[in-house]
Amino acid sequence: MENLLIRAAAAAVVAGLAAGLAGCAPLSGLTVTHTILIDPLYAPTDLRSAPGPIPVRIIGAAPDGASVDETLGALALPGRLGGRAAVAEGPLDEGRLRIVFAYAPLSATRICEAAPDGAAPSGGRTGEISAALCRGARQLTYGIMTTPAAGPRDPGFRAAVLNLYSAILPAQRLMRHNRL
Repeated sequence: MENLLIRAAAAAVVAGLAAGLAGCAPLSGLTVTHTILIDPLYAPTDLRSAPGPIPVRIIGAAPDGASVDETLGALALPGRLGGRAAVAEGPLDEGRLRIVFAYAPLSATRICEAAPDGAAPSGGRTGEISAALCRGARQLTYGIMTTPAAGPRDPGFRAAVLNLYSAILPAQRLMRHNRL
């Protein structure tokens, strides 16, 4: 009986959401992180124990015209991952753990190899951002975020970045259990 009540409640919630979203623009005004990929080699302890600030490769320009420094300010790691500041990637950072941040949707298979300061591909929706944690050319985590925040000058941008980080940089290593 209890199982039946849970199923009925779940069905009512889904029906209510479907009715509420019918006719609305898709996810209008919401920040949504999707297409999340996390490699089994991802270890949050690597981020917490990394020396100094986290290197970041920025691809494309902020839609709101914000500078690279303004973008880097918004990309600092949250406290749960060491609270490290973000700095522009330098020539000695190639093999280090780094974040790649693009103001457009980039492929998970190519984002870690994308040229720094390269123009973000056109065709993406405004507010569509892709990001990855990379070690060299290897992508350890990846996600795409769609947000109404126009860029670092928008008050909601930092919150959107933290939303993206919480999805692609989990505080604990994901455990996979094989069951026969």
